Amino acid sequence: MASDRGGDGPVQVAAGRDDLERQAPVHTERDGLLIACRVLNIATVASLVLCALGLAVTMVSSAYGWSGSTLSMLGYLSFQIVRLYGIVLCLACILIETEISIVLARMPLMKIWVCRGFFYAFLASLTYMTSLDEEAWSVVISIAVVSCLSCALVYIMGGVLCVGFISQRRRNHEQQVREAERLLGVSPSRS
Repeated sequence: MASDRGGDGPVQVAAGRDDLERQAPVHTERDGLLIACRVLNIATVASLVLCALGLAVTMVSSAYGWSGSTLSMLGYLSFQIVRLYGIVLCLACILIETEISIVLARMPLMKIWVCRGFFYAFLASLTYMTSLDEEAWSVVISIAVVSCLSCALVYIMGGVLCVGFISQRRRNHEQQVREAERLLGVSPSRS
């Protein structure tokens, strides 16, 4: 932007790219709430992996250990189907915890933390109820159930306190800041 004061004054020239980079605020701080939510995501993924592992182990061990009559086969198959659904649901929840927008767009109810918490509590109880007969893996299954229930409780309390909504807003803001820095050509120096 140039301005001329009647021809005899100094001419101001627009700031160059170097001046703009020096003046542009660089976003270097990290949000503690977002870090806590990422830690919760990691803990939830770990507990869901343990739940899926517990369900898979009980499914395989009951397949090898089953020797029943034809009448009890219906009960056996129904438990195996429930275990298989539990494994698939655990894997789907692991994808949900990555919080990829494509996955959450297909399951909009899981964006709500209270719903997510109740669903994880359901998965924990499903893991517990279908794994009662497995004694060799009882410690791993107990850890999986307790950790999944703990994560469910945190999600339910966080949903009641609107932490999910606040963290989603902050995550969107952080993404917008990164996009603006990328467009301006400013590289943030995070320390």
